[in-house]
Amino acid sequence: MRLTSPRGTDLRFGIAGRVANVLTNIPNPGELAPVPDIEVNVVPVTGSAEGTLIFDASVPYVGIGTSHTLGGEVVAPTHYDLLMWKPTIAVDGRIVQRDKEVLA
Repeated sequence: MRLTSPRGTDLRFGIAGRVANVLTNIPNPGELAPVPDIEVNVVPVTGSAEGTLIFDASVPYVGIGTSHTLGGEVVAPTHYDLLMWKPTIAVDGRIVQRDKEVLA
């Protein structure tokens, strides 16, 4: 997976074998839910992330820290959600989001 932005973000990471989490505002018992939006996230394969992150605004965001509650292996004392404007998100070389437009 690759995430880029006009301000300099260029992050690549593997997601092979990972399952995406789709979160809505209507959680089932025991589920996490963002407010007030809909969120899709996937935990990178541990040790596969490389590149540069520039955070400057609202959505999408990248979480850094604990990932075990989302299917990862990392347990940390905290978790930060970091935000950026005008992202481009590509999966397997195919652009799925550019700025605010979802293309997939």
